[in-house]
Amino acid sequence: MSQNFYYEDVKVIKKPLKKRLKSYLIFFVILFILGGVILSAMLISRSVVVSNISSLFVYGGDTIKAETRSMYAVYLGLYADYEEANRVAIGSMVQGAGGYVWKDNAGYYVLGSIYDNIDSAELVVGNLSSSSYEVGLLEVGLSKLQLTFDGIEGKAVSEIGDAMGYFKKCYEKLYSFSISFDKGEMNNLAISSFVSDMRGEVKTYISKLQGLLAMPNAKIQEIQKALIKLDELLDQTIIKAIDNSSTASSLKYAICSAIRIEYEMRQNLV
Repeated sequence: MSQNFYYEDVKVIKKPLKKRLKSYLIFFVILFILGGVILSAMLISRSVVVSNISSLFVYGGDTIKAETRSMYAVYLGLYADYEEANRVAIGSMVQGAGGYVWKDNAGYYVLGSIYDNIDSAELVVGNLSSSSYEVGLLEVGLSKLQLTFDGIEGKAVSEIGDAMGYFKKCYEKLYSFSISFDKGEMNNLAISSFVSDMRGEVKTYISKLQGLLAMPNAKIQEIQKALIKLDELLDQTIIKAIDNSSTASSLKYAICSAIRIEYEMRQNLV
């Protein structure tokens, strides 16, 4: 039979359940605090790149993405020689077409206008089927972009993205004005006023990008160059609208030219 020996100076102490639970709680609180410290350190490190934490959450990172976009141009013939295409373009403008000469690997297309959906473009092609022009559709693909701007804070990157996004807004506004003018819902003076407002918006973007060019950046310079071309185009459109001798065709010309400016900008940024 086994014997148990007990010594007066040795005691077995077992903690109460409440005290053990308290120890576990303290352990998990310490783990939580350590996790918070690590996460905060990561965010602070990231904020060095984008200036501060609020900039990271509000404006995002240093990358701008632009999805590919297809536009559909109604053309009034394809020509191998620019001079011939230009003569046809001038003649088509008298009839209210855009008369924009679009250079492609295939040659020189004379464009009537450009549409953001194929159904509208096909409808116009059908309406022109009895005309003397060789009417067709040309799909214009605007390249997909993913641009990274290292060392530029989130707010500035967001402004660059807004400047690039204005080309789509510009097309939508010009197209809307063209339709309204053709329907008699807007007169030439209203057109000139609204286009003048657009020009003011473009100048604002040009100015903001100029402020970012203290350190030369080829991508920002390319976007700004495109905006300067757009500004000049809108200025010409305003003058023609005030004159009102070719408001309908000048709006369609501006639509085609604005798309061409964005097309070339994206090609140069790829």
